[in-house]
Amino acid sequence: MRAFRFRLARLLHLREAEKRQRASELAVKRQIFDRQQQVLREELSIREETTGSYRDLKQRPTTAASWATARDSVRLAELRVARQATVTRESLAEVDRARDRLVEKSREVESYHRLRERQRAEHDTEARREEQKELDEMAIQRFHEQRRDEAAN
Repeated sequence: MRAFRFRLARLLHLREAEKRQRASELAVKRQIFDRQQQVLREELSIREETTGSYRDLKQRPTTAASWATARDSVRLAELRVARQATVTRESLAEVDRARDRLVEKSREVESYHRLRERQRAEHDTEARREEQKELDEMAIQRFHEQRRDEAAN
């Protein structure tokens, strides 16, 4: 019997390549997200420093201009934190979408693997049937040869 050949092998290899591409996309998205998280942490730290400086103004004699400048700095820091939080959330959403695409591609590749295994099992079963049929035919031929030899003697 001829050797097993999976007819969709090229398609399977293509899907596996797409899966690897999706995995690398996910890795890139995660790196971007990690960077965005780091920037957010830095912005939060700056906000804390700015807020601390604003609180320290209470303990020193200051002018209205320095209060206004400090207030504007705090508002700017809050705005930067809010913007960076939005960017970080969007980056996380991109990571989630990339993960979903990878999971979808993984399922597709797995279905091709299951199909290949099922076809291989069917091929092996058919090969065993053919082999058994040949063995049965050989046994029948031997039996008939033995009967002819017995009849001839």
